[in-house]
Amino acid sequence: MASRAQSLTISYVAWDTANNVGKTGDVANHTLRWIKDGTSSAPTNSASEVDSTNAPGIYKITLTTAECACDYGTLAGKSSTANISILPTHISFEQLPTAAPGADGGVPIVDASARVKANIEAIDGLATSGNNATLNLKSLNIQNSTGTAVVMKSIGSNGIGIDVAGHGTGIGFKIVGGTPASGDGSDGLYIEAGTASMGNTGGNALRAVGGSVVTSGNGGDAFSLEGGSGSSFGQGLYIHSVNGVAAYFHSDNVTALALVGRYAIEARGFDSGLYFQSDSGNGATFEGASGAYGINVIGGANGIGITRPKKNIALNNFMFPMFDSTTKNPIAGLVVTAERAIDGNPFAPCSSGVAEISNGTYRINLSADDMNGEKIMLRFSATGADVNFVELITQD
Repeated sequence: MASRAQSLTISYVAWDTANNVGKTGDVANHTLRWIKDGTSSAPTNSASEVDSTNAPGIYKITLTTAECACDYGTLAGKSSTANISILPTHISFEQLPTAAPGADGGVPIVDASARVKANIEAIDGLATSGNNATLNLKSLNIQNSTGTAVVMKSIGSNGIGIDVAGHGTGIGFKIVGGTPASGDGSDGLYIEAGTASMGNTGGNALRAVGGSVVTSGNGGDAFSLEGGSGSSFGQGLYIHSVNGVAAYFHSDNVTALALVGRYAIEARGFDSGLYFQSDSGNGATFEGASGAYGINVIGGANGIGITRPKKNIALNNFMFPMFDSTTKNPIAGLVVTAERAIDGNPFAPCSSGVAEISNGTYRINLSADDMNGEKIMLRFSATGADVNFVELITQD
């Protein structure tokens, strides 16, 4: 079986009908035609005799690649020599591999496990050696035991690096941590910053930078979360814990969480709206815009966890400053009179006197009688100083 569109050398016979033998030395008298799928034309190449001694009457001709690009071909012709007939040669062509198995143009190789080994060099005519080809798949499972499994980049035409969309109730992007038969489950999403060398700064675990404008206009949000609308608005960010801490921010020596805005943060809690901890830096810093709240907290039992003094329990070493009535600076050396008003009743002297600490600060030990109310107003006065009022709200 001949391979389609592959150059081929074929043989034909020149027969002496008078002597009933093959005719030798007659090639110069041959007029040949190659009939390609029914269309006759002169062959491109010339014929030659094969072996006049051992194969008398056998001639050959090489057909070109273009001449072999057909389903069926016939080599026919005539001789100008009397009584010499050119016997037609018929050839059918098939689209067959043109090289050894596994080589370029050959059939794929199947290993002992019936798996086909192949290198995909082009998809839809576009080479895979560069970022050229587009591959459309119904499902794709990619696993790499030695390196990066997937790299996705868009490098032109304002393209999106990754565009993920769900359908109907399907999730657009889902990350699930591992659930072992025993022991702790793994993280659904783990982001780890790079570790720097000595004296340098480590990388950010997650960094979002809002878009800037050239001259005027509003910059883009670095990180924007928006809840969906409906009969009840959805949360832009919802953090929930049944028994543990819903959100935990920790810092060893820098600010754990800094929020700036008209309402820097709004927290609604049952026991505690927010919980912040820092070993040596700020647990949380809130700064509002001019005339706005740095933090606005609405809670169930306690909007924000602030420890209050106990009702009818002595409170020792309660500290407070005193300010010069003229310069408004802290003033030392005062003889301070301490009074308290309990639950709206008139002021009465506190049980003990005031002692000076230093730098315009003073302290007093408040007795159980001084603290025997739900709302207590303390009044500290001294000659040459502004009167200092402090309100205490106790808890049972």
